[in-house]
Amino acid sequence: MSSGFLFRDPLTTVRFYMELMGEYAVRMLEERIVSGREISVKVTVPTKLYVRDRVSRMSKLPAGSFFQPDDSFKS
Repeated sequence: MSSGFLFRDPLTTVRFYMELMGEYAVRMLEERIVSGREISVKVTVPTKLYVRDRVSRMSKLPAGSFFQPDDSFKS
């Protein structure tokens, strides 16, 4: 379960495909054991960026300005 439900504004998150990463790791290990390969291999595993509301609001600020919390952040 995502922890985003704990926050008023859901946070931007990155989805890592852990199962796919594990599958690649097992295949590469097996291939290395069988072939005796000693040279490393670089594999790029896809990710997905979930940009949430807070980032889209901040992206509307003028360039070079700092985020200024509005009244909703006051306790």
